[in-house]
Amino acid sequence: MIDARVAKAKWHFFFNFSDPAQINASRRQFINYHFQQCVIWIHDVALFIVNDSTVCNRVFLANPDPYGRFGHVTLNFMSAALMAHLHNGHFIPRRYEYFTCRWNKYVDWSRSSKALNLLYSSGCTVCHLASHLHDDGINTTYDLQSAEGVGQLLQDCYRKDRIYLLPFNQLPGLVLTSNSEIRHDLGSCVAPLLQSQYTSDICIHIRRGDVNPLRHRSWFIDDNVYASIIRKVLISKPNTRIRIISQLNSDGSRPLEQLASEFGSSVEISISESQWTNNDEVDAFAAMLNCKILIGGRSSFCQTAYYLSLSAQRFICLVNGSDAGFLPPRMMNTFDLAACDDIANMVLEAVHPALEEIKLDI
Repeated sequence: MIDARVAKAKWHFFFNFSDPAQINASRRQFINYHFQQCVIWIHDVALFIVNDSTVCNRVFLANPDPYGRFGHVTLNFMSAALMAHLHNGHFIPRRYEYFTCRWNKYVDWSRSSKALNLLYSSGCTVCHLASHLHDDGINTTYDLQSAEGVGQLLQDCYRKDRIYLLPFNQLPGLVLTSNSEIRHDLGSCVAPLLQSQYTSDICIHIRRGDVNPLRHRSWFIDDNVYASIIRKVLISKPNTRIRIISQLNSDGSRPLEQLASEFGSSVEISISESQWTNNDEVDAFAAMLNCKILIGGRSSFCQTAYYLSLSAQRFICLVNGSDAGFLPPRMMNTFDLAACDDIANMVLEAVHPALEEIKLDI
């Protein structure tokens, strides 16, 4: 018999399997039905706690692209950590490699309460997880943007005393819960980058480098969009501290360079002189972690920062089309430029409550 209880105060799900013999027979029926019914909760979710002695020893291991950039690799690491929370199990913390090795000085996944630094000494085998082969004939990741995909992954992790190696480049999707306890636990892994006070009221991440009007066009947001938002905010709240972080454009020019003279000390512009990974990333990531309002786009770099931040109260996501990236929709305010007649006013309205709090704090 399955006893499914929802503690609404903390959005916790408890799955109690009192009869181990019924676990395998009941799991598919339970997951298929309840994940269909609770898909809206999964966006918010929730901490899943599996209260059963037969399934509490799962260990998860991320399988990232070793040559990937920081945001994407971090999302892979978070997939393993979130699955550990989901199953009340553990994950094996990994180190960053190659282009991201500098981040080992600042991000330590062993700080998580779910990190397991010593493997079981006996009886523990490695299970390589894989979903159905995608149309490309290569990818076997789970579609964790759907309730069905989350249900399939949960069902596949049915054995105790196993290390589950996630598929190559598995992203967390709906498993990125807004549960504050989990976010605080994972946020502790970036503790060396956290400040005791806000370093800016609004931090704006402008994705450039490999993104331009010809390449990844749907991810490109024109400078004029950001400029109109900044002007509108500063007219409404002149003392707002704004920081802009970005890279050189593909033609070597600097994004929003004209704003430095237009707004003076109200706007700090930090542009990396490289179009590729470098040490400026660390300072930019820290700036996003320690702001009160973060404005960005479809970028794993800024969306990961918002998720791990213990201080940022709002994330404003600007997009061209429906692809907003990696965070569940309910964790951000998304504005599709094609559908917005006055993007500056809409963003101002979204951030205004937090700006009011900033002024009261001052």
